[in-house]
Amino acid sequence: MAVYYGRNRSATYTLGSRLGRGGEGEVYEIAGRPNLVAKLYFDSKFSSAPGSPDLRQEQREKIETMLDQPVDPYINGVLSVAWPQDILIDQQGKFVGFTMPRVNSKHHIFAASRERERVKLYPNYTWKTAILIAYNLTVAVKIVHQTNAVVGDLNPNNIMIDERGHVTLIDTDSFNITNKRTGKVYKCTVGVPEMLPPELQGKDLSKPGSVFTKQTDSFALAIHIFNLLMNNCHPFGCLNHNKSRSSSSNNPIVSNIVKGICPYVTSATGSTSPDAPDVMMLPKEVRQLFDRSFSYTTSTSVKSSTIANRPSPEEWQTVLGALYSSSMKECRNAMPNLHMYPSHYSKCPWCEIRHVSPNPPPPPPPPPPPAIRRESWPLYLTCIIAGLVSSPFLAEILVPFCYSSLEFSLSYDTAYVILAIIGGIAGAFVAFLGQESYQTAYNAWPWLLLGLLVPVVTSIAVAILILGIIIVVAVVYIVVYILGIILALACVCGMCSGG
Repeated sequence: MAVYYGRNRSATYTLGSRLGRGGEGEVYEIAGRPNLVAKLYFDSKFSSAPGSPDLRQEQREKIETMLDQPVDPYINGVLSVAWPQDILIDQQGKFVGFTMPRVNSKHHIFAASRERERVKLYPNYTWKTAILIAYNLTVAVKIVHQTNAVVGDLNPNNIMIDERGHVTLIDTDSFNITNKRTGKVYKCTVGVPEMLPPELQGKDLSKPGSVFTKQTDSFALAIHIFNLLMNNCHPFGCLNHNKSRSSSSNNPIVSNIVKGICPYVTSATGSTSPDAPDVMMLPKEVRQLFDRSFSYTTSTSVKSSTIANRPSPEEWQTVLGALYSSSMKECRNAMPNLHMYPSHYSKCPWCEIRHVSPNPPPPPPPPPPPAIRRESWPLYLTCIIAGLVSSPFLAEILVPFCYSSLEFSLSYDTAYVILAIIGGIAGAFVAFLGQESYQTAYNAWPWLLLGLLVPVVTSIAVAILILGIIIVVAVVYIVVYILGIILALACVCGMCSGG
């Protein structure tokens, strides 16, 4: 196992298992020191062109300055800032990294705002949970500022939270540090555009003219607080923060920061996010601090008075502490997680979001099953055969009926032929009526049972035919009878006139 020395070789550190790897180096356990970890830089971090400053020496001076200007990393026993505790020197006396308190939390601050992650981390989450996290964040930033240090890159990836709402600032070796004795500034050289104030937008953060200050921290701090209190919405965005993640210059959030377009400040115009609650549900004291942070124009954005007017972490701590301790209304429409909101507001802002937010479009209907289109000739064949086969059975009924009721002699052979013709026609008619359903049915065989109806249809057709014949014979008989009477009367009248 690798062994390293501390500052002035006053301590020895034996490294254990690797815990993680980042862009600048790796983090290891330290044997026998469960509350400390070691960060070892990659050699590539210190590579520079000939004649350039010694980057390794610069970083060593920065860490030693942080050791000389220490921050108490713990507040009431809870880790708030992963501040360096010692430097690490290898066997050859080369600076390779530093030690720092071990951060046990695995969750970044955005887990408190993203609903899918929040449910797992905070099963009993309410709005007070967000207020508590915002409060603890302000305290952590205040602790850093008390040593005259500046966080600089106060982005969500550098803020850890745990299941109790505690906050820990990490990547402290990237902080903006000023040596109180020499006045030398060890710059923070990176930043996320969505968290940068207008005076740093579009600038090369590694240049001396791009200066991180306590006021730039205050701007980013206000964005984090707004995000926590306003359902993960960015104060300069019209959409939920999760829906606009780009850090490019074309990002509308960045453009709005530069121009001072914030739809949530007093007297502002423009559309707010449908995912954000009504800003008026926030107490007046909270809205006033947001006004001081985000209410400016293109012409006033970089004025010293605008920058100096941003609320400090101490002011946020006072206001958020009062908000957390204040009485809240509870809306039980969202059991088991209560909707909580300030008592001055008349209706539940979280239910309002649920009501106003557009419903997601319904899923498209499943595609219809492929159309079945089979040949109809089996149905026709079945029905016609049924008509032909049934003719002998019907003849056994028809011939005696004709002889006894109609006094009409009909041979069986003739009846077979007549009934076969009628049965075939009836079968074709039944098949015609059922062919559309037969051709598209999932199962075809039940429709073939239509052949059983053919004898019935044939019988009905024969009955109609016989009835028609009877009616025709009766009509002819009546007509002949009437004509006979007329002729008889005519003859009688003629004889009388002749005589």
